[in-house]
Amino acid sequence: MDLHEENKLLFSESDLYRGLRLPLIGSKEKVDSLLKKQILGNSEEELAENYPLIVLQAITSHEDAMITDQEETKIDISRLPDCNPFQDPDAIFVGGIRVTVSIPFTGDPQFWIKKPSSCGERTWFRKFQI
Repeated sequence: MDLHEENKLLFSESDLYRGLRLPLIGSKEKVDSLLKKQILGNSEEELAENYPLIVLQAITSHEDAMITDQEETKIDISRLPDCNPFQDPDAIFVGGIRVTVSIPFTGDPQFWIKKPSSCGERTWFRKFQI
């Protein structure tokens, strides 16, 4: 096992703010491009069918169904400077234990890989009524 494997790490991709904003911009442009007669000439059902809402489902973890597993493994520590002070180019393996914890969840999986937005950013969502 290599400690530097790039498996989809938690919160490793773009920030949540941008991830939520992009689909909304596309929807806003689509709605802005509608003509007044297109809106007034269609029923609510037809509008909903042609211009579906963006629905994001928050994550709900089901910890009661959690599964854990552990197994012995070999870990390559050659790229860790504290463990390879002489910069030996060959792999250096030590014994280790791999622990896998699986927690089933429902919701949009993109929330696991998006970085939380920093508290310094202002939100652009506004309250409004239709």
